[in-house]
Amino acid sequence: MLGRGSIRGLGGACFLCASVLLGVGEAVAQSNTALAEQLYLDGQKMMERGKTDEACAKFADSQRLERALGTLINLAVCHEKQGKIATAWGEFTESAAQASKSGQRDRESFARSHAEALERRLQKLIIEIATPAPGMQVALDGQVLPPSALGTAIPLDPGDHELDANAPGKRTWRQTRLNLGPSAVLTRVQITFEDDVPTPVVSKVVPAGARNDASIGSPRAEAPATESGSGKRTLGFVVGGVGLAGVGVGVTMLVLASSLSSRSADEIHRGDVATGHNDYDASVTDQTVGYVVGGVGIAALGLGAYLVLSSLHSGPDQPVSGHAINVRIVPDLAPGYAGLGVGGRIQ
Repeated sequence: MLGRGSIRGLGGACFLCASVLLGVGEAVAQSNTALAEQLYLDGQKMMERGKTDEACAKFADSQRLERALGTLINLAVCHEKQGKIATAWGEFTESAAQASKSGQRDRESFARSHAEALERRLQKLIIEIATPAPGMQVALDGQVLPPSALGTAIPLDPGDHELDANAPGKRTWRQTRLNLGPSAVLTRVQITFEDDVPTPVVSKVVPAGARNDASIGSPRAEAPATESGSGKRTLGFVVGGVGLAGVGVGVTMLVLASSLSSRSADEIHRGDVATGHNDYDASVTDQTVGYVVGGVGIAALGLGAYLVLSSLHSGPDQPVSGHAINVRIVPDLAPGYAGLGVGGRIQ
């Protein structure tokens, strides 16, 4: 049990704590008041210099730190100059109400006259729900509206606005660019909810005894086979194109080699042995290059054909129409000739 002296000491400690907390609170309040006053003065200087955007930011910060009627009126004037008609109208209306309560008739008259002038220029938006849905939410410029706001004329500043609506089991309704002009117009937007369409499920039939690493009925499990076939087909066309170009270069080199060989024989026959031997050596070199390049081109062309034909399979264990395609590619090379034989059968 505490004695009377202990109670007196406890009461003194509590009083001391309360005094400290009150002192801290007063210091913070004084600091906010001083900063709010300085921001207000800076805002007035910005307004005098014609820097409207900077002035509005100063007045808004000052009002957040410490609410004051004079700051609110200046903020309304600033927003009016910015063209934010709805914002300024709301601030002038609030200023007139505060001035009326405090008996400041001059300020009340000033704020009320500005509010009435702006009201004739207000842009308003009415949001209507054609098919109300349980749990629906409507957001205007990222802010969720209360249900009572639906069907009410909402004052908005001119410019672009975003309107979103969603409900469980319904498709999201969105109008990302709702432009309101500077003149007074009443705009109506009707939101219609539609049932969300479920994603179709693709079933995969797996033969008895076949390996099945993917989950049956999952559309995602079917994607790799399709993507693999498409990629293989594209690669086949690319490799085949390169091979076709190689065959063309090889044939050209063989034609040049044949021409040089004929010319060298004529030169040797005319007695120009040195030139004839040089042309003959060049023809041998061109012929060798032609065979090598043409052979590589034929191999690439065959590989491209194989890739394209094998891409027709729907999967590694599922050939087209239940048949396996057996492809055989046979290069045919001979002096002065290059060819490609392609054969196959369906089993």
